[in-house]
Amino acid sequence: MDEPAKRRFSIRLFEVLEQQGYTSTRIKHRSKALAIMIERLHIPHCSSSEIIVAGSVGEGISKLGSSDIDMIYIVPEVMCVDEGPNEKGILVARNKFTQTPPGYVRLQVDDSFTGATGIPLRTSLVSGKRYLDNTAIKQFLQNMCEEKQYPRNTEINGPAVTSYGAGSRFMQVLPELLKALPFFSNATLRLGNNGQNGDTDVVIGLPFYSSKILDNWLNRERLHEWPSKALQDKIAAMMGYVVPVGHKSSPVRNTEWRISYTTAEKKLVRSMNNVQVKLYVVLKLVRKERLKPVCPNFTSYMVKNLVFWVLELTPISRFTPHNLVDIIMSALRILKRFLTNNILPCYIIPDRNLLVERMNEEERNALLEAVECYIAEDYEIILKNPKLSMSMQLRYSYPEKARDYALWIAEIEDEFFLHLNAFADEITTVTGIEQITQGEDLLNAFKILFDSEEHVRGLIPLCLLIIPYDDLFTNGDLERKYTVFCNTLKNGVS
Repeated sequence: MDEPAKRRFSIRLFEVLEQQGYTSTRIKHRSKALAIMIERLHIPHCSSSEIIVAGSVGEGISKLGSSDIDMIYIVPEVMCVDEGPNEKGILVARNKFTQTPPGYVRLQVDDSFTGATGIPLRTSLVSGKRYLDNTAIKQFLQNMCEEKQYPRNTEINGPAVTSYGAGSRFMQVLPELLKALPFFSNATLRLGNNGQNGDTDVVIGLPFYSSKILDNWLNRERLHEWPSKALQDKIAAMMGYVVPVGHKSSPVRNTEWRISYTTAEKKLVRSMNNVQVKLYVVLKLVRKERLKPVCPNFTSYMVKNLVFWVLELTPISRFTPHNLVDIIMSALRILKRFLTNNILPCYIIPDRNLLVERMNEEERNALLEAVECYIAEDYEIILKNPKLSMSMQLRYSYPEKARDYALWIAEIEDEFFLHLNAFADEITTVTGIEQITQGEDLLNAFKILFDSEEHVRGLIPLCLLIIPYDDLFTNGDLERKYTVFCNTLKNGVS
């Protein structure tokens, strides 16, 4: 492909991703709307805790319902710091950096430490000193999840408790619920792969403040304009968290806690411009469709850190729509360099090597070989991704309808968050919670909970958001599916 053709290809890819809602404005809106909703929810046992939605859903990169949800419950009564005396009303666990891998701490406590209300923070004796143990808090969280969530299928996974298929039962009965409504009875909808998600990772985190880590991040040399100086200063003043997991190769991993700067990373994602957002989205798709089958331990968190490094190492002037494919290929070349050197540095804590923590040499070599093949494919890596290829074809074949689709999806998403926040308090009433978590008939539980047409209407935008993009335009059945979509929108949210 010559240079002019590649530029046109990049612009078309950019436009397709715009139409699917992957813009800097939309991700900020999703992230903020979800944060507001979480603030309004009353979660049993956690009413005094701050709740952070992490991962791509919390960042606004993934639409709600299209990806698993990661949540962090912040314990409010403990503060972990580098140094300092105990203060009135604050329990201080002094961290000891010695003999811990980069990005991890051991939390030494003194006799004044009493734990946190309702949450077990036990200690272990190592070489005559007491350290916070990370195992009891995870077992407590698993017990709580199994007691309160449906279905009861959980396991401890790193620092998190994973609740598998937490939303799958709802996705099964959602079409029946909607068909029961008079204004939705004629709609024919198919739930796509998004409806199969529903796994939730829940982590308990302790507030953590370390001026040393963020000072090092702030003061390191940067060659280009991202992140901005103003954003650097904001992040350098932010709180971090420690989560209950040690380095897998450490002999004292039960007394180690991993440092996380989730909220700082969310700010970095929110600072991305429209082209940078699309780079992130495409690399996530490439990981999911092409790289994860080769190396399951190549995680979305690694992709996020790769993107941060690409943004910092690339002049801001290069992030234009007609350069999008070139930037994607540059990112893959940077990934190749990381894999060759067997180091993918954590962006905020560069001494922490994400590769060593997650994959062995055989997995790394397989991933490196795959990345080299994709670099050789150049722009064809986009065409070989089914979702991107189909979307670009539809954009080319039906430009006006694709444009209308983009406008409607934005309106639907706004409508959904409006309703979601409007009845967030009702979702968490005691009656509703008991019916949803313990009742055999989840469909009836939702009918009781949302006993008016006004409230049930809020579920319609959710259903529309999870309709697969290509389900509206493909297989020679465009006009019928297009009509179904229009009628659904008209009857559901007009």
